[in-house]
Amino acid sequence: MPKTPTECWLDQVCTYLPAGHHRSTVRRELRAHLDDRLRTLRAQGITGNDAEQQAVRAMGDADELGRALAELHRPLHRFFGLLCAALLWGAILLLFIYVLMHISACL
Repeated sequence: MPKTPTECWLDQVCTYLPAGHHRSTVRRELRAHLDDRLRTLRAQGITGNDAEQQAVRAMGDADELGRALAELHRPLHRFFGLLCAALLWGAILLLFIYVLMHISACL
């Protein structure tokens, strides 16, 4: 059975998100927004595939949204990366100071 435009759009957005609970939560939320939009369009008399395509278009570009959501949901990864870099540079600085102190003590 071929995928609907909604399923294709959701799949494309979710390819940017890490697998697991978070991806499924975002997917459910996006599906709820699409379903709301579909109900509105159907209430306006737009039916079938036309309503679905309009709802998907109204949600915007799947790739752009996927990248934006991925950025929003990466703050901890970025934080730990910066923390590791700061600790590494701090250790290098301490080693440099230690070496300078021992060299000057020997002179």
